Amino acid sequence: MQELSEYTKRHWDVVVIGGGATGAGTLRDLAMRGVKALLLEQRDLVHGTSSRFHGLLHSGAPGNLILPISYTDCIVVPQVATFELQDKVYVYKIVDGKASSVMIDVEKINNGREYIVKSGLVPGDVIVAEGVGLLREGTPIVAKTQGAAPQAAPAAAAQTETEKEE
Repeated sequence: MQELSEYTKRHWDVVVIGGGATGAGTLRDLAMRGVKALLLEQRDLVHGTSSRFHGLLHSGAPGNLILPISYTDCIVVPQVATFELQDKVYVYKIVDGKASSVMIDVEKINNGREYIVKSGLVPGDVIVAEGVGLLREGTPIVAKTQGAAPQAAPAAAAQTETEKEE
């Protein structure tokens, strides 16, 4: 090891601090460009940096990147409500009380439970959510409405109040 005072007498264009993978790579790049560069390292070059995870992804190193994507005002359908034919995704839409298959375009990335629909459905479309494997084109369908369940709950609550009074 040489004393630091030897290097302070010279002029340097760039001083790179840290001789890890990034520092060593930076020094090499600067030297190839003809830049006068000095690398300062506390210990030996690349000491411990390659064997320890430091949170950086370097060229040639394997790694996984997670890029969050946010969607607003989109249509999401459960994957169990879909079926595939020749790499195309379909849903059964209820049209005039009958099942009608419609091809939908979905995002390639999904969470394994739902698809984000890019085209093929519009807000307000009613689809079959369960049992699509048993359906065929034109099968009569009686749609369950979301409004039916909340209306039944107050009636049941009123009945239990009456039973309590007796």
